[in-house]
Amino acid sequence: MDEETKISVTGNAINLWYQVLRGPVAVPEWELRCADIQELLNSGLVKIVDSTFPVKFVELCNPSMAMSINEQKLLTLLKTYKSGPVTVGLLRAWSGELRVERPLKTIKKLFDLRLVEFSDKEKKQVQACFGCR
Repeated sequence: MDEETKISVTGNAINLWYQVLRGPVAVPEWELRCADIQELLNSGLVKIVDSTFPVKFVELCNPSMAMSINEQKLLTLLKTYKSGPVTVGLLRAWSGELRVERPLKTIKKLFDLRLVEFSDKEKKQVQACFGCR
C-alpha cells in the first residue's frame, strides 16, 4: 500500500471493510445495492467478481491491502480486550508476546486501513474502530 493512499470508510461499511480485508466475501446478488457495498465500490477499494448465480464475491482492488496474520492477531487482541483502550507501548509489548515481527509497521498498517484509532487527544491510547469490535 503506498503512502498516499487515504482510506475513508464510514458507518456500516466498516464491518464489510473489515471482512473484505481478511479475504473475499460472498454476498447474494440482490445485496449489491446495499449502502455498505456501494460505499466501498464508489471509493474504489473493492470490486465485484462474478460467480455462480445468485452469489457474487466482493474483494479488494489492491491485494497488497489484505491483512497479514500478524495484523489479524493484533486486531483480534484489541477487539477482545475488555478494559478499554490500550497504550501504544502495551500494544508493542503484546506484539512481542504474539511474536509479531516489526510491530510498529504492523500497527501503522492497521491505522492506515482504518481498523484502529487513537482514543484520546494526546494520541497515547489505541482502540479498535467501532465496526471492528
